[in-house]
Amino acid sequence: MTDYMSNIESELNRISETQPQLLNLQNQYRMTISKEIDGALAQMYGSLEKQQAQALDNATAHARETADNAAKSLFRAARECENAATVVETSVRKLRRVGSINDILFYLAPLAVMVDLVVRLIQLFN
Repeated sequence: MTDYMSNIESELNRISETQPQLLNLQNQYRMTISKEIDGALAQMYGSLEKQQAQALDNATAHARETADNAAKSLFRAARECENAATVVETSVRKLRRVGSINDILFYLAPLAVMVDLVVRLIQLFN
């Protein structure tokens, strides 16, 4: 029985000697895993941050382009309105300056054509 007890005691001594080494290995493994996880999370976060920044840049560029196109369209429409206003102003000035029979005939000719058309349509349907 003494041999058995001494064997058990020696085995317990051996286990107690290797226990700190095992704990140290477990701690090293935990630290390594922790570093790997931290690295992977940092890489994923960096990737997501870059993708988000790229998406924001794309959306901003699209919004800027849309706003620029709208501004160009507005300026073009304003220019066309100014041109139309100039044409109307010129026509009104010409109408106010009727000075001869030729001017009166020039402006009455389209009206005479419309009257003639209406008279012909009335004759056609009567």
